[in-house]
Amino acid sequence: MTMRMKKKLLLVFFVIVMVLIALIGRIIYIQHVKGATYERIVLSQQEYDSETIPYRRGDILDAKGTILATSTDVYNLILDCKVMTSKEIYVEPTLTALFSCYPEIDESEVRAIVREHPDSQYNVLIKRMSYDEMEKLNSMMSDPKNYPNIKGIWFEKNYLRSYPYGSLAAPVIGFTRSDNVGMTGLENYYDSTLSGTNGRRYGYLNSDSDLEKTVKNAKDGNTIVTTLDANLQSIVEDKIAIFARTFENKDREGAAAEHIGVVIMNPKNGEVKAMAQYPSFDLTDPWDLTAYYTQEEIDAFTEEERTDALNRIWTNFCISN
Repeated sequence: MTMRMKKKLLLVFFVIVMVLIALIGRIIYIQHVKGATYERIVLSQQEYDSETIPYRRGDILDAKGTILATSTDVYNLILDCKVMTSKEIYVEPTLTALFSCYPEIDESEVRAIVREHPDSQYNVLIKRMSYDEMEKLNSMMSDPKNYPNIKGIWFEKNYLRSYPYGSLAAPVIGFTRSDNVGMTGLENYYDSTLSGTNGRRYGYLNSDSDLEKTVKNAKDGNTIVTTLDANLQSIVEDKIAIFARTFENKDREGAAAEHIGVVIMNPKNGEVKAMAQYPSFDLTDPWDLTAYYTQEEIDAFTEEERTDALNRIWTNFCISN
């Protein structure tokens, strides 16, 4: 190599060394001056435990305080594979407890989830369990002395709309969809009053870059009190049923009347004490048409025909017609 080439190589080497020194100096500067800022940015991008706290929908009462519609506690069983598989000693004890308490769970399906998605954190195994059903496993999880290795299982609280008196005043009360939104009747008309606001349990970073957890409580919906009298409503519905059976048209299926409607009001102030009709439906299963059609007829319905049949029993005849 000529002297000129050696000088060029030495110059290139010197430039590379200076660039590396500059980069190291910049990294040291960032670490000391802006390290905390970048640490917060990185930590803020990580996932923390975050859980929605559902609100409780308000009740619907009669004039004497009888509950016509309410929300009952239910629980979803959640499997967090990431936590359960974080240590090998957690896996089998957790799955054994799970399958022993809830034999209806498909073991092969759950093991496939664990095997194929070991980092998944939200797998719903059972929906809408009662408190007693939830307590089977929860009591074991609350006893770490005897069951120390049950990890990655938790229960998500929710609410299920229920109607203690079934079909009583069904078209008046109405019902909600699966997402807790009022669909018909008072449930729909007063949906904004009965609805609340979900809360949240989440983690955040304070000024020292420490993770803290906080809870924003849910705001429950308001309860509404109607002028209905559950006793009078029950009597009226019984009389309508007797009338429909007594005057049944023998030439065709069903009652002699297409519709029957009865309203009892207080003449002094217009309060509605009872509002009943035929046909009606059961609020515990408003989609059931078997009281008026055979299963063969229902199976033969088009989507439009089924919708028309449902609207016929859902519509409040005393108001709409």
